[in-house]
Order: sequence, then C-alpha cells, then structure tokens
Amino acid sequence: MGVTMEQKLSVIIPIYNVEPYLRQCLDSVVNQTYRDLEIILVDDGSPDNCGAICDEYAARDDRVIVIHKKNGGLSEARNDGIRRATGEWIAFVDSDDWCDPDYYERLLKWPVAHDVDIICASGHYMEIPPEKTEQRHCFSDAFILCSGEGRHILMDRVLVVKGTALKGNAPFGYPWDKLYRRGFLVKARLFFDGSLRVCEDSLFNYQAMSKAEKVVGRICAGYHYRVNMDSITKAYDTKRPEKNYQYVSRLCKYAEDQGIDDSMKKALNAHVIACIASSLKKYYFHPDNKLPGDEIAKEIKEMTNRPLYHEALCNADNKYLSPKLVMLKYLLRYNAGGGLLRSLYMAKQALR
Repeated sequence: MGVTMEQKLSVIIPIYNVEPYLRQCLDSVVNQTYRDLEIILVDDGSPDNCGAICDEYAARDDRVIVIHKKNGGLSEARNDGIRRATGEWIAFVDSDDWCDPDYYERLLKWPVAHDVDIICASGHYMEIPPEKTEQRHCFSDAFILCSGEGRHILMDRVLVVKGTALKGNAPFGYPWDKLYRRGFLVKARLFFDGSLRVCEDSLFNYQAMSKAEKVVGRICAGYHYRVNMDSITKAYDTKRPEKNYQYVSRLCKYAEDQGIDDSMKKALNAHVIACIASSLKKYYFHPDNKLPGDEIAKEIKEMTNRPLYHEALCNADNKYLSPKLVMLKYLLRYNAGGGLLRSLYMAKQALR
C-alpha cells in the first residue's frame, strides 16, 4: 500500500538568475512519476529570463504556480513558498539542481504515518564541473526516531560532517534532501531566518530536528546538487567573518534556550570551528585578499578572541573534528593563526 492521493507534495523552487539551468530543473520536477504535486516557483526578482520561463511552464501545467516578487533573498523566497503551499508535504529544490524522475515516489512509496514530521533521504549526488559525479551520504541505514529517541544524534549530524564512517560523508543540514510535513512547520512556526546570509538552512534544520516528534530516514539518493564554481558560496567575501559569527550566535542562542547536554555542546563547538575555517577560506586566506600578512594575522586574532570562537577553540572535542580541523584548532588556539597558518594554506594552494 502506497501513499494516499490526498498526500499532495508541494515542491518549492526559489529562482534567481539561473536561466542556463532552469529548464533542466523544472523538467525534472514536472516529469516526476509521483504526480500529485503542487509546484511553486518563486521568481525572486530574477534579472534574466527566468520569470518568463516560469510563466511558460505554468501555462502548460496547471500544477505549476508562479510567485513573482521583488528580490529578497533565498530564505524569504522559501518562506513565501511555505506560506503558499497547500500540500500535505513540502519539499525544496534549488533552481540549478535536478532530481531523478522517481525521486519523490521512492521517498513516499511506503505508508507514512500522520505523526511523522520529517522524511530524510540517505544521500545525494554532487555534480562537479565539467563531468564529475560524487555520491554523498548522510546515513547508511533506514531509521525511525521518535521524540527522545536519539534526536540528538540526528542534530549532531546537522552540524558535524564527521558523524559516521561512511565514505563521502555529508552534513544533515540541507533542506532539499528532506520532506517536511506542512502541518508540522505551521504548528512549530518554522521559517528560514531571512536576516542570515549564510547557513540559514542549517539553522532551519537544527530547529526542525529539535521540534520534530518523529523523523524517518530512508535509503534513497536521487537529488543532484550542481556545484557552481562561480556561486556566492565560492566567492571572495569581505563580510564572511561577520556573517558566520551572526549565524553562530543565532544557532548557539537557540541551542542554549532549548537546553543541550554535553554531547550537543561538543557538537556545537565543532561546528563553530568549521565556521572559523569557512571565514579563513572565503576571506582571510582567499587569493583576492591583498592585505599585508601582519594585518591579516591581527584580524584573525581579533576574530578568534570573540567569545563563541574562543570557547570553541578551548573546549571542542577532537573526536568531533576532522584531522584538518584539529590542526586548525591548535594553530589558532596557540596564536599561530597568522604567518604559519597562512603559509601552510598558500603552500597547499600552490601544490594543487
């Protein structure tokens, strides 16, 4: 017995400046073998022809709904989709990605009890230019976890990639490899934080996992994530350190308000160190940063003296960290983060 027809799936696709990839994305969704879909296209003020393409698909498929809006960012586009959705379930797709034709049918092919709040897929595919595909995994065995039964393990995996021994580990914080019961999101008042400019999806999933009564994991990989080398996540960003600290502050405050044990605190500290590494990569040590080395070292020291970063560097448990992050922790903790760490990073870049 499969999913009943009243369990309509609302697929929310926020769209901005992805004209070369949009048709592949939309074709992969409208041609799903699971037909009971509501496809919500949120044109986030895209400056190219994406808006016209959305209207074209809506004209020929009555399951397609288009929202044209002023640009407000990815989080607000997703939130507009949540507010417009009427399905039993909600899925998210990034507009430069695509899905296998039977992806949603496989996720929903078993009967889904009404107390399940989140369905998780076990993995996805990273599509790396020009023609490389890598499969990534979040978990290896199907599971059903109820409130109080291992939810902290799930939340660990939202934050820490080093949570399993699987080859090709992936973090659990993506929204596009999950289905969310719409009633659960509405009742919990869960939306993406529009004030954040990085990691808003990780915060959303941390909050969702902490509130869910039942989470199901299914062995299913059918989502294709396109690695765009020119995307904002790869670009030089002078504001990245502040964006990362804003996210970390919001995450840690939420966690403290909810009450966390020592294990979760260690997971949070590990995640904070990963955010420090992100700031180093995308600003301090980025090739486009032309500041003198002593000025960069000074800024790094100021960054690591901020309270949440200082606590993480002092208290993070190495078992939650990759070997590279363990090395980074000690280099920064003992004030080697300027000259030595920069030299190591530049040497690695030169040897690629």
